[in-house]
Amino acid sequence: MSAAFPVPFVRPLAKAACLALAVSSAGCSALCGGAEEQAVSAGTDPALTLDRGAGAPPVQVQLQGRITPSELGRADFDAVFGSLGEGRGASAVAVSLGGEDPATHEQVALTLVLPSPMHEGDTYPITSTLRIAPNPGAAAVWGARTPPAGGGAAVALSTFTYTFPPAAYHVQFQAATATGSARVLDRYRGVGFSLGIDLVGTDDAGRAIHVQGRVTAVTERYTPPCT
Repeated sequence: MSAAFPVPFVRPLAKAACLALAVSSAGCSALCGGAEEQAVSAGTDPALTLDRGAGAPPVQVQLQGRITPSELGRADFDAVFGSLGEGRGASAVAVSLGGEDPATHEQVALTLVLPSPMHEGDTYPITSTLRIAPNPGAAAVWGARTPPAGGGAAVALSTFTYTFPPAAYHVQFQAATATGSARVLDRYRGVGFSLGIDLVGTDDAGRAIHVQGRVTAVTERYTPPCT
């Protein structure tokens, strides 16, 4: 049976007139603000545990991601929205999150490519590893994808810093290979899912980062607030 909707992702809109995160399309469309808008959000709650080894203590890292049709393009957005909500739209989708490592102050970027549809209890081994440059644009880290080999999942994991001026990204770690798994802990009917991820990424120099925790991705339907 599908689990209850994850409370941490519910947020007030339209001066608390409705809570409209991934509710039915009729939910708030009659309130102020006009036409319904859509988005997809992903986040870690609680934080992911990131362990670099080599004597460094593990740290808790909060990662978040959000995409709208105007950022991604309607076709790719609909593929992600449909796959998360109803399991229809694409045979695999990419979902992306980012945040700061509080110990090193590096930015952490995580992209997961997952088969669709997903079912509660499904476990996907990490069967391929992606290399994605920092700040690549929405289409590189969200959207419809070819299913990863062997019915598994694909992952991109990197850390980087940003300096200005001149504007430049500096990759500190980029996984060349990854092992582990992603398990569907909860499937929220018509809304999204929560995954338990446990993976190790290793870069070309042999350095490894172990990432473990819960990632939730949900669809949003909402009406813009009154002004």
